[in-house]
Amino acid sequence: MRFPPAAALLLILCALAGCASPESETATDLGLADKAAADTAPALLFTQALVQRGDTLAGALEELGLNAEQNRSVLRALGDEIDLRRVPIGAGVSVGRDEAGDLQQVTCRVERERYVRVLFDRSPPRTESIELPVETRMASTHTRIEQSVSQAFSQIEDGARLTAEFADIMQWDVDLWTETRQGDRIRLVYERRYLGLLAEETPPFGDRIEQSGESIGIGRVHAAIYEGSIAAGSAYWIEGGDDVRGYFDAQGKPLRKTFIKSPLSFYRISSRFSNARRNPVTRKVVPHHGVDYAAPTGSPVMATAQGKVIQVGWMGALGKAVRVRHGGGFETIYGHLSRYAKGMKPGRSVDQREVIGYVGSTGRATGPHVHYTVKRHGRPIDPLAFENPSVDPLPEDAYPLLVQTRRRWEPWLAYEATPVASLSAPLFSVPFGSDAR
Repeated sequence: MRFPPAAALLLILCALAGCASPESETATDLGLADKAAADTAPALLFTQALVQRGDTLAGALEELGLNAEQNRSVLRALGDEIDLRRVPIGAGVSVGRDEAGDLQQVTCRVERERYVRVLFDRSPPRTESIELPVETRMASTHTRIEQSVSQAFSQIEDGARLTAEFADIMQWDVDLWTETRQGDRIRLVYERRYLGLLAEETPPFGDRIEQSGESIGIGRVHAAIYEGSIAAGSAYWIEGGDDVRGYFDAQGKPLRKTFIKSPLSFYRISSRFSNARRNPVTRKVVPHHGVDYAAPTGSPVMATAQGKVIQVGWMGALGKAVRVRHGGGFETIYGHLSRYAKGMKPGRSVDQREVIGYVGSTGRATGPHVHYTVKRHGRPIDPLAFENPSVDPLPEDAYPLLVQTRRRWEPWLAYEATPVASLSAPLFSVPFGSDAR
């Protein structure tokens, strides 16, 4: 697909009309020396194309008039910057020629916010990686759960991405799959990102011509509060120096814990921890020292904490199972698996949230589920009720940074806060409010 260079005229008119504010915090890829060179360089005529389904980058370049030698030269140069085996459908290519029709540069865009420029001002051609100019603004949102977290965010632009970010932040303190209730409230402060003034050479991406000022999604969540009838939590992004980087609650405790809430992303708790439960198969009343998470066969099962695999194989009534040893005397077991993850064997180290197997119904089971056991010093404990150890505590000398962060975002988290404002918002000096309004 070829795009006419007329899009550049729209961008120039937009710039003359004052679309780009001098106060906005917009990154640019042109320094003073580059700008002076650009002002004296001859004007180029650009033609553009997209890599279509079933097409290749070489095919797109050929469509734009490059001969075989030029095509090979461009691909050799691009190979140092991008993986030519994984050029996505919708990747954009832009070719710049001078008034005589001679090839001067080729740009290739395989990512939303970056493209690679190949310049033919010397032999062999040289490459430059160009980051698109992006302006970041702050936004806040306040919503109430009626059905689910995803439903609560559904009316917000990029709500699906915001749901995923919020779930990732709160995963250690709030189980958004089982602990949410109608009426629970969520408050967030997060970044919204917009394209700055685009250069004429900027290739398209994803079968469309983008405009300066267009929203390109959300960035970091800086503050989050969950107020629920069963679960509650707060999170503030703290970053300072080399030692402090992460989310901490209002009291300075790190959100990241040793264990995540569940070994599955989507599930239903079918049986809880008990010292006397009637077994659904044998009908005998026996201890059930674990939690059963029902889920479709084949659902990925994750290690709930970093550790080392100490057993993989058949474990009696648990069928196919994996046992992992963690620090602090903790151990976890995952039973009734249909199969193990590739390479899973004793002695292997696993990270938190790493897939170790898949849901099944092997062993003594009435349906597909995972039996999840947590032990400490050999004694079974309730996975839903034990005190989950924190990791990476906030250094004592970083507490003033937490205080400063809370003070800054407190007005944004207030229910009457203005939904959107500039990133250059002042650092507010206000007293702490309650974490639960």
